[in-house]
Amino acid sequence: MLEDVAGRTLVIDPATLRVDVTDGVVRLEGEMETRSLARILVRLAGAVEGVVAVDDRLTWRLDDARIGAEQSPLALHLTAEERE
Repeated sequence: MLEDVAGRTLVIDPATLRVDVTDGVVRLEGEMETRSLARILVRLAGAVEGVVAVDDRLTWRLDDARIGAEQSPLALHLTAEERE
């Protein structure tokens, strides 16, 4: 699940995340680049068949919630230097 959702869909190195699944509850831990990317990962993990809940313990380096970055998931993969 982690490799598909993080690695293939969001192009995140799965080694940077910790995932534990118990009775359909997925616990996500680790540091993401942006808050909006963390939110997207939580939503995608929750949509995986068999998942009944997601325990979101993710942190992020940049809180981009106020700048509207969630509207374009493609922009989330760029570093600050690449966005300039």
